Amino acid sequence: MSWSAFKYLRKGTTSATDSNLRRLGWGEEAAEAMCNDIRDFPVPGGDGTLTLADLIDATPKNQMTKVMLEEKIFDTWFHGRSVLMGDACHKVHPAGGQGALLGFHDAIALANWINVLPVSPTIQELDVVFTEYKAERHPYATAAFEHARNMSNLSDKDLKATISRFVIKHIPDWLWRLSLAKMSANRPQVSFLPLVEDIGTVKSAYQASLDNTQKILRAKEEAKTAKPTTALAPIAV
Repeated sequence: MSWSAFKYLRKGTTSATDSNLRRLGWGEEAAEAMCNDIRDFPVPGGDGTLTLADLIDATPKNQMTKVMLEEKIFDTWFHGRSVLMGDACHKVHPAGGQGALLGFHDAIALANWINVLPVSPTIQELDVVFTEYKAERHPYATAAFEHARNMSNLSDKDLKATISRFVIKHIPDWLWRLSLAKMSANRPQVSFLPLVEDIGTVKSAYQASLDNTQKILRAKEEAKTAKPTTALAPIAV
């Protein structure tokens, strides 16, 4: 269970006019200062006397973190021998609940391709696998970015957000199931470990890095086990 608190700022708000934006520190004191602004918010349940202060006071100070909210998707994911993944190349709004998951899935796809590289790959070889990696992951990152932005807009107070909340509350069950099935279909695996059996009611989506690198690994294995053939010299009669 979790709580979210939103502070609506006036248009044109800057660090010079808002106390939270002026708190540039990232230590425990800065996080505690932000928590103090919402200590008196009531918490549902119990005897009706609980507030967020009870949760804040019960949380160790070293577990409170202040982070800067950023939303971005970079077009450049690699250059030369350097490649990005996770928040380094795409950072989505936390309202979507997919930020960390995107990073894990990036790592799986990238590991599949790195595993089939030679010991000392050339820049050209790296360019090929990094291009394949980005081609697989960029569409998922873009979809997650848009989903997270839409979810964050639900907390707005304008007419669009009000209508969106109403629609979500009245979506038919079959449409919810269709949406959830699409979200859960992306279940990537690594090609160099035993695969997890694909069971359940939703078939996993096609994973290019898994399929293509499995073919490469099979070809390498067949090349190792193939016995060399020796051509017979013609017999003179």
